[in-house]
Amino acid sequence: MIGIFAYVNDYYHAETTALESLESDGMVQVYQLKDGAYVFEPEEEISAAIIFYPGGKVQYESYAPLMKAWAEEGILCILPHMPGNLAVLDINAAVDYRDLYPETENWYMAGHSLGGSMAASYLGKHTDEYDGLILLAAYSTADLSDSDLKVLSLYGVSA
Repeated sequence: MIGIFAYVNDYYHAETTALESLESDGMVQVYQLKDGAYVFEPEEEISAAIIFYPGGKVQYESYAPLMKAWAEEGILCILPHMPGNLAVLDINAAVDYRDLYPETENWYMAGHSLGGSMAASYLGKHTDEYDGLILLAAYSTADLSDSDLKVLSLYGVSA
């Protein structure tokens, strides 16, 4: 138990600049749901929505600048809190968020690293509810080849 506690509590913390993106401004309203998820809602018309699963052992607030940047482009972003900073412990975190915004038609899942893999795993059982998947330095753990999902996979390599 001590080993598990130590493992879960050793994670990458959000920097101050990331935490500053949790503030609302004239373009994006930021608020937190009862379950701890952050919502980045554009002040203008919403063109699509993304549920973003954070990377393993990364404080989820670290992704606030990316969520805010997408929201500034008209995309509603939902950033769920994952237990122990591990998306594998709550693969179904996305299950109720679509119901909160029934007027939004275009929905995507996205995630970084382990979060991307778990988003893909969730999508494997919900392909008819989403339009696509965005993987940031991640790979799909589900075979989505028979679906109509659009998939964008971004990764970097060092020289």
